[in-house]
Amino acid sequence: GGLGPTRLWRPLGGNGRARAAAAWRQAAGKDELVDAEAERQRWFQRDGLGASGIWAAALVAGPLAGLAYPTLRSLSAAVQQDDQSATSVCWVLGVCGGVPPALQDFFKSTVGLLFSFLLGYTFYILVARQVALYNSLFEETAVLTQLIEESQMFLPREDVLKILTGVRQYIALAWADEDYDPATVSAKVLRSNMDAVEQMSRILVDGIRAGNPIYGEVLTSVRALRMARARRLAAMQSPIPGVQYGLLSMLALFAALPPFLEPSGGSSTLSQVLYGLLVAVLVLVLAVVLDVANPRRPGAYSMDREMSIILIALQDTLNGIEADEDERRSTFEFG
Repeated sequence: GGLGPTRLWRPLGGNGRARAAAAWRQAAGKDELVDAEAERQRWFQRDGLGASGIWAAALVAGPLAGLAYPTLRSLSAAVQQDDQSATSVCWVLGVCGGVPPALQDFFKSTVGLLFSFLLGYTFYILVARQVALYNSLFEETAVLTQLIEESQMFLPREDVLKILTGVRQYIALAWADEDYDPATVSAKVLRSNMDAVEQMSRILVDGIRAGNPIYGEVLTSVRALRMARARRLAAMQSPIPGVQYGLLSMLALFAALPPFLEPSGGSSTLSQVLYGLLVAVLVLVLAVVLDVANPRRPGAYSMDREMSIILIALQDTLNGIEADEDERRSTFEFG
């Protein structure tokens, strides 16, 4: 019947995913209890704050650029006209004189073409990655749900509790950190003998060797979980190198330079406003690209809300199953 009035163990500090994942590791129950509904609302607010941060960057950069526009126009005109007031600038930068109109047109068209191409390519790749992340997240959730259900249907009570413990450990290690490197995680899993998936596999293989072929049904789900984890880690790996973001930022800077290539130093209120809008849009676009590139951090494209909701639901499910098992055990022992 949904999460409703269910409760979540909330350790102090950390973000939503870290807090929810730490709940698996601190099942002793000494932390403060809060409503799961309030916890979900907090992550809705985090997404809103991330989106506000993107708009704030544009709202700050735009007015500043508009205010600096007249001064920059006068300085560029003095440099191109080799004015005495710009002698020091010419000496430091080593550039003076005008720019031919043909070169201005070539500069503007080339920079605009390169910036639009690289921006479109980068954003397309990142959005495709975001789609892959959501697909892998919900696929992994479906496999975990299937594993929990099949373990209850096919396994004896003792092994059910062992599998549930493995599921807790898996989630705590898989979804706890927001800044992990997927390649490093894969290497640690490869080297470790205490991986949760490997431990669950051993339990099920031992059951098959003991003459219980029904354990193989659950083992299939564990193998599917291993593959789902690999797909999630592959989707988490950023396909865009850092140098590409630097190149995109440099092209955005060049795109804001053409107004200063004109030899006249005139400026008007309308030109200030338009230039401020241009810079605000460029900064906004770059901020959105960086936001899409970091889906594990707070922002408009963050996955924190979805992951925290899923973690809370999984925890409620595991807690409910363990409570039922404890009740059955108590009824068997004292009934």
